[in-house]
Amino acid sequence: MVRDDQLEAMEYVLALVDGGERRTFELALLDEPGLAATVWRMEESLAPLGAVLRPRKPSKRVWRTLQRTIAAPAAAQPPRQLRQKVAFWRALTGFFAIATVAALCVIAVLVLRPEAVLPPSPAAVAPQ
Repeated sequence: MVRDDQLEAMEYVLALVDGGERRTFELALLDEPGLAATVWRMEESLAPLGAVLRPRKPSKRVWRTLQRTIAAPAAAQPPRQLRQKVAFWRALTGFFAIATVAALCVIAVLVLRPEAVLPPSPAAVAPQ
C-alpha cells in the first residue's frame, strides 16, 4: 500500500494521530527530509486559519468538569475491586479457551485416528 505523505502530514499537523502512530511518524520525519518539508508546508498553509479563529472561553460546565478531572485524576480510574474482578474474569476466560482447544484436539484425534487411542475391538480382529 502506498503511503500518502500529504495526508499523513495533514493529520500530524492537525494532531489527529496520537500514541504509537504519532511516534512512528515523528521517527519518519527524522529519516525523510522530504516528509519534513511536507509537514512544514502544511503548517505554513494552515497558519492563517489560526489568525482567523478567535479564542472562546469554555462554558462553566466544561470548566468545572476540567477542574474536577485535574483535581482528582484517581477518581477517573475504576476502583481496585473492579479491576480485580475484571482480571479474574479475564483469567477464567483464558482458562476456558485453553480447555476448549484441548477438548477439540482430543475429539479430533478420536474421530480421525481412533486406533491411536482406543484398543481394537475383538470383532475387528480376524480369527487365525
